[in-house]
Amino acid sequence: MTRLAPLTLFASLVILPALPAADEIPANKQYQAFVQKQAAELRKNDKAPAALGEWQKQEAELRKNLFAAWGSEACFPPKPCDLSPQQHGEPLKRDGYTVEKLTFQTRPGVRMTANLYVPDSAKKKPAPAILQVHGHWKGAKQDPVVQSRCIGAAKLGFVVLCVDAFGAGERGIGTALGEYHGEMTAATLFPLGTPLSGLQVYENMRAVDYLETRPEVDKDKIGITGASGGGNQTMYAGAWDKRFKCVVPVCSVGNYQAYLQAACCMCEVVPGALKFTEEWAVLGLVAPRALMVMNATKDAVQFSVGEAKKSLALTAPVFKLFDKPDNLQHAIFEGPHDYSKPMREAMYGFMALHLKGEGKGGPIPEPKFETEKPEDLRCFPGDTRPKDFMTLPKFAAQEGKKLRDGKLMPSTKEEWDREAEARRAALLKLVRSPGDLSAYWHLAPPTIALDPEEGVKLSGRVETGGLTAPVVVLLNLDGAASAQKGELYRELKKSRAIVVTFDLRGTGTLAVSGDRIGRAPDHNSAEWGLWLGRPLLEQWCTDLQRALTVLREGDEREIVVIGEGPAGLVALCAAATDKRITKAAAVNTLASFVTAEPYTNQRLGTLAPGILRDVGDVAHIAALSVGKRVVIAGGVSVGGQSLKVDELVPAYEPASRAFKLLGQEKDFVLTTPENVVKGLGFTATDAKDGPIFEPGAKLTTCAGDGAAGEGPAWDAKFGVFTSGEKGIHQLTPDGEKKIWREKAGTNGLLFDREGKLVCCEPVSRSVSRIDRDGKRTVLTDAFGGKKYNQPNDLTIDSKDRIYFSDPRYGPRDDMQQKDEKGNTIEGVYRIDTDGKVSRVIGREVERANGVLVSADDKYLFVADNNNDTGGARKLWRFDLKADGTVDPKSQKLLHDWGKGRGPDGVKQDAKGRLYVAGGLNKPNPPAEPATDVKGGIYVIDPETGNLLAFVGVPTDEVTNCAFGGDDLKTLYITGGGTLYSIKTTTAGRVLWPKK
Repeated sequence: MTRLAPLTLFASLVILPALPAADEIPANKQYQAFVQKQAAELRKNDKAPAALGEWQKQEAELRKNLFAAWGSEACFPPKPCDLSPQQHGEPLKRDGYTVEKLTFQTRPGVRMTANLYVPDSAKKKPAPAILQVHGHWKGAKQDPVVQSRCIGAAKLGFVVLCVDAFGAGERGIGTALGEYHGEMTAATLFPLGTPLSGLQVYENMRAVDYLETRPEVDKDKIGITGASGGGNQTMYAGAWDKRFKCVVPVCSVGNYQAYLQAACCMCEVVPGALKFTEEWAVLGLVAPRALMVMNATKDAVQFSVGEAKKSLALTAPVFKLFDKPDNLQHAIFEGPHDYSKPMREAMYGFMALHLKGEGKGGPIPEPKFETEKPEDLRCFPGDTRPKDFMTLPKFAAQEGKKLRDGKLMPSTKEEWDREAEARRAALLKLVRSPGDLSAYWHLAPPTIALDPEEGVKLSGRVETGGLTAPVVVLLNLDGAASAQKGELYRELKKSRAIVVTFDLRGTGTLAVSGDRIGRAPDHNSAEWGLWLGRPLLEQWCTDLQRALTVLREGDEREIVVIGEGPAGLVALCAAATDKRITKAAAVNTLASFVTAEPYTNQRLGTLAPGILRDVGDVAHIAALSVGKRVVIAGGVSVGGQSLKVDELVPAYEPASRAFKLLGQEKDFVLTTPENVVKGLGFTATDAKDGPIFEPGAKLTTCAGDGAAGEGPAWDAKFGVFTSGEKGIHQLTPDGEKKIWREKAGTNGLLFDREGKLVCCEPVSRSVSRIDRDGKRTVLTDAFGGKKYNQPNDLTIDSKDRIYFSDPRYGPRDDMQQKDEKGNTIEGVYRIDTDGKVSRVIGREVERANGVLVSADDKYLFVADNNNDTGGARKLWRFDLKADGTVDPKSQKLLHDWGKGRGPDGVKQDAKGRLYVAGGLNKPNPPAEPATDVKGGIYVIDPETGNLLAFVGVPTDEVTNCAFGGDDLKTLYITGGGTLYSIKTTTAGRVLWPKK
């Protein structure tokens, strides 16, 4: 069933998809919702022109933009080459027509395979011609569905030229029919800046050139039609080339914004189209010539009746401006995506009216016919095609080499500076995000969250390293989880770098469902970005740029960016354009955009249109980071094969020459993936390597006489505070010893981030905070209405939440903290910033003593020190969740003191090593009989639990320690009422003073 749809809709139309709030959008739909909203914003002011002069200005601007999007003169050479037509085999003589098998040259060395259907009547008198372009039928011009409309039109008196699109039919990579020319085959053209959609327009223009050479053709009466991808070709060629007097796109018209709801072939993509137009205006370019748009009721959304109506509502007024409203028709057919017999008959009638001047444009019955065997229509049957036949990837390689080799290397520093400035400006146009980036962010190790743009929510992990360690952003387009599973991630952690991993938009947990098409894992998401004029490479660089802003907030650390696989291109582009990045590495990354085969194991999103033309090859991008260190750690070919270092040398010659020209050849490193950390100048080393205490350092006595029973805490102004017999004792920076607060009854002491002293008070069974002017505030003295046992030691996480232990040493008859069974609890509690108290560890340990939260909030370390006979003397590690709770199942034993005295206070240096007070010099049987567990400071690896170093302390009991001194490399130790100190090689991790 066919019906003509009315074209009297509103002449002003905005396509605004209904989208949920960002927080309600599932992660796998976030990116799609973002691009849809971006597109709606870009086209919100679209309206039909009110006057012919207005349209003519709009038409001129649209043609200029399309010309640029398709590659300008690289796509449309000013001087066409000779057609050099060739006949292949004998023509097929059929009832009323003849089929010729021929090829002609569209560009130098590029031949288009075609079939020409010549009606017998045209040999006597020139006849109108129709260019038939196939869609994504596997047989291309040979397919029976495509043949049907060719034969039908020929028997009705039209000369018909049916051509194979570039990369399809007989023009595939192989000789067998059925190849798909989209995804990573068509993607080979993007770096050149000449997308397949533009090349198809030009090739179809050359097909018209050929038709004009035929004596059987009336040169002033040529039409074009095709369905699906062929309908798309029909729309663009018909809009661009005014020699087409009748244009009939079938099952292909909707609107660009509808493309953002589905997948489409790369042959249909016009990069950046949504920045300057919508589909209605492209259709308007056909006016006042004849245009019939056909849609099917059961087609996909991007070609649906409803979406087509939205476009045609704005196209119709254009035809009216030319007083040709009837030259635009919209025919709707019941059925699926097709070029069915009713559709063909409607096309025959419309072509007859506008090319022959016959009839009223209604359907013409299709004559009876039989289609040919596909093989019989081939110009090159079987495997007879010439070996040097120009395929689409071969053409991409040929043109890519010209572009690459045309990037001359300057011979002086001044020449390089000018050339680098121009190339960097070109790269910035490709990778710099438009608009404001002052969106939401939150950094609270071990997590980072940011909204680089409205509608995009990213999150990741920060593995905290040393105090002066560089920030290393490790990118992987398979997602942060993939990066975290790799050996490189582990090596970076060993180097004590601050390692940041997060999912870039559309990757990892944010990957679009069903994104992969063929060899392109990010097919749809990359394609949607291209429609917006924002290739994913640019969007990923935007995400990285915003993350760097967050990470550098108030911190001037060195910034290093490493990209694994295709993410290496993101790292190199970012390093070339962002001054904050001081080092960059690409690991197993594509070595060159230039290719004679489809990309394999690459990301479509990294192939920004025109990057090879405007900036250069991968090596030219790397060269723009002269002045920084760049490491190329391995590489891969376009086909995905690993390349050895000696194979990378010629590929990266432009970069190595640039670095050498500026005298920085040592900063450009070609190496293997295993040596990337070394290449960046980091030392990936186990925490136990190197001395921990300064060579020759000895324990120094600072104060005695019961002044230092517990809790050392250092402050640049006050000196060292300790919990002693008479209260809180003070050792001033000048060496004076005095009582700072009498009868304080404290144990563990710790300065918070505001320089206030937080105290565990076992005597009053409370935790308090003392201001710098001496004012004391009780933070908590009971839990669940019950008094604590004896608050002992404390630690503070990155969110300023306080964790404290609550053991009981001595008489136990008045213990009030118990579980529901009446068992006593000597656990760990958390005080939130709003004062709320929660128990985070109960009977998972026997008697919690020292506690420490790691710098990245990843772990909570608990010293379990039960000094009763048979009691636990163990250091445990628990995984700490973002909400401040622990995972009991994560409990891991790091060190066991056996039958000696167990662990007490715990501190950590900038490399993450744990300094644990424990042991006894004089055994204490029967509870602590061991003679080989000496008293002192045990330095322990936080991951493995290995004992890395030990320094003995002569007086029992060794209770706690703390870092201090101007360089934070003085370890203060409390033992037997005495305060000691010793120098370390690594600074300690402290909250105060702020660094």
